[in-house]
Amino acid sequence: MRRDIHQVGMTYKVLTSNGIHDIRMIATEYYEQQRHLDRQQRWSHDRYLKESSGARAEVRTPTAIEFKDCSIWSINHYLGLNRHPYVIEKAKEAIEIYGAGSGTSAMSGGHCQLHKDLQVRFAKIPSKEECLLFPTGFSANTGTIAALGRGTETLIIIDSDSHASIIDVCRASGAKYIRFKHNCIQDLENKLNSYSDKYTNLLVVVE
Repeated sequence: MRRDIHQVGMTYKVLTSNGIHDIRMIATEYYEQQRHLDRQQRWSHDRYLKESSGARAEVRTPTAIEFKDCSIWSINHYLGLNRHPYVIEKAKEAIEIYGAGSGTSAMSGGHCQLHKDLQVRFAKIPSKEECLLFPTGFSANTGTIAALGRGTETLIIIDSDSHASIIDVCRASGAKYIRFKHNCIQDLENKLNSYSDKYTNLLVVVE
């Protein structure tokens, strides 16, 4: 097998298409490909931080001798507000009152006055009566897209560069979904016009 012409992720497909199904042989080939790519400095090693991430952090790979100081742009708090003295002070105060976590979901007893107050404040921003508070982006996608886009009478139209969690939830919803060109309003409008008379509900999802 020419290890320099296909990605490691294609190994299983290449081997099984050639009649090789033994898990030990497949695992050995994976390992040999890793070593081959490692020698060419093409293997992507796991990177980890010396401390929690911020605007800057010390980063290291298993092959590196020491940590390297880097600017971190791959995180949501790249402004470094998670390390701002005021934020840390308020977090300490919150831990003293509420503990280190709710311990369970909102439905089963994890919803407290702090969450309720936050929902009220968020609802005032778009001048709505109420809002729902989700702990993560994935859970927000799961709760909203699955509820609004459920059923075969709904077509979900998503940006072509949507996050993987959006695509996963669209698949799980049972509704058909299509993509429009990234940030292209004209392509979105064309698809809305093309499908508006074919589905009862059209749900557009963007980030």
